[in-house]
Amino acid sequence: MSKIIVLIISIVLLQAIFIASADIYPSNDESQEFFVPFITLANIYVDDDAPPSGDGSYLHPFQKIQEGIDAADEGDKIFVFNGNYTEDLDIQKSIRLYGQNKESTFIRGNGQIRNTYEVKLTGFSVTTKEIGDHILFHIFKSSICEFYENNFYILHNGSHDDYSVCFWLNGSSNNIIRNNYFVGLRDYEYDLFTTHAIGMFFNSDENTVSNNTFIDLNSACQLNDFSSNNIVTDNLVENTAQAFYATFGKKNIFRKNNMYDSGGVVLLASSENIINKNTMTNEMIGIWAFFQANNNEIVANNIIGYSIYGINLTTCFNNHIYYNNFINNGYGYSFGAQAEDYLGVNFWYKSFGLFRGAGNYWDDYEGFDIFPPYGIGDIPYNIGPQKNVNKDRFPFMDPIDINNITITVRKVNNEFINQENYQFLKEQLTNELLTTESTLHLLNNVELCNN
Repeated sequence: MSKIIVLIISIVLLQAIFIASADIYPSNDESQEFFVPFITLANIYVDDDAPPSGDGSYLHPFQKIQEGIDAADEGDKIFVFNGNYTEDLDIQKSIRLYGQNKESTFIRGNGQIRNTYEVKLTGFSVTTKEIGDHILFHIFKSSICEFYENNFYILHNGSHDDYSVCFWLNGSSNNIIRNNYFVGLRDYEYDLFTTHAIGMFFNSDENTVSNNTFIDLNSACQLNDFSSNNIVTDNLVENTAQAFYATFGKKNIFRKNNMYDSGGVVLLASSENIINKNTMTNEMIGIWAFFQANNNEIVANNIIGYSIYGINLTTCFNNHIYYNNFINNGYGYSFGAQAEDYLGVNFWYKSFGLFRGAGNYWDDYEGFDIFPPYGIGDIPYNIGPQKNVNKDRFPFMDPIDINNITITVRKVNNEFINQENYQFLKEQLTNELLTTESTLHLLNNVELCNN
C-alpha cells in the first residue's frame, strides 16, 4: 500500500513538474533526484520486504541489491527502498545505486567496485558485517565514480591488528567522494591512539574528497604509495588522531578543512603539496613534515592548541610557510614549541623585495614594531633549534585573517589536475580567489601569492 501511495504522489509531482516546465535536474539542487527517481530514472527496484521471486520491476522488486546489480545493464539506475540489506556487493559495470533514505536504507556488508567507471552510490548507511572486517569498500581500477550523501560506520575493537578502512581507492582516478559521514564505532573505551579505524586510504591519483565529516577515527584520509594530484577540501574532522597523511606523493591540495580535537597534516617524503586555509586544533602536532618532504606551500592556516608542536619540519628543504596563525602551541611538554625545524633549510616568510615580506603570526612573539612597514615585527622570530638558519623575518604583530589571503591559479593542466578536478577547483575558487580569466589557461602548477 505504501508503495502505491508513493507512486501516486510521485506521478502528481511529476505532472506538476512538467506543467511548470521545470528541469528535473536543476544545476544547483540535486534534491529533486530523490523525489521521483523510481518514476523518471530507475530501471530496477529492490525491496528487502519483497518475496524472493521478483523480476526487478516496481511492483515486483528484487529482494537483494546484488540481484539488481547482476540484472543491470551499463548505465542502469537501481532504486533501493528503505530496509536492511545484509550482503556483500560486487560492482563491475557502470550503474547508479539510489537509496531511498540514507537514515533508513542500511547495507551491512563489504563491497567492491572494480574495473569500471561512472558508478554512483548515494542514500545509504553502510557498515561491515562484523568487527575485524578490514575493508568496507574497495575501489579497484575504477574512475569517474561518485559517492555522496551516505553514512559509513567503521567497526573496530582497538586491536593493533584490527585496521578497518572504509574506502580503499586502489589504482583509481577521477573519483569524487563528497558530503558523506565517516564514523568510527567501537566496543571499548575510546582512545585516539588505539583506534585503527581509517576513513579513506588511497594509492590513487586525481581524486576529490570534499564536504565530508570524519568522527572518532585514527585518520580521516591517508594518501599513500605516491598518491598525487588529489584535492581534499572543505571537510570536517573531529576527535581523530591524525586528519590527513600524504606519503611519497606530490601535488596534493589540502584546503579549507576544519580539524577539531584532531591532529592536522602529516607529510612523509611528500613534496609540492599545498596546505591552505585549514583550521586545526587541540592534539599533539598540527603539521608534521619529515624525510625529504620538500617544496611544499603551507599558507594561511590557523594552527591552535597543539601540545607538542604547532608545526615540525625534520630533514626537509625549501618549504614555504607564511600567512599562518600559530596560537598556544607547545604548552604541554618542556621541549614543546610553536615550531621546530630540524636539519633543514626552509622559508618561514614570503619576500616581496628588499626589507619587505610577510611571515606568520606567533602569539608568543616578544618583538616590537617601531619602524615601517607597520604591522610587521622589527626583529625576526627564531625557529628552533637552528635559530641562526631558520627565522621568520617578517612576523605579524596581530592575528591574520586567513580568509583575505588570495591564491592565484597560474597553471593547471592534465599532468597536475585532471579536467574534472580542475573544474571543481575553479568553482571553489571563483568567488573569492581568481583575479583574471587569463590565469586559467594552459596550467602546469599552482602558485600561491599574496593579496
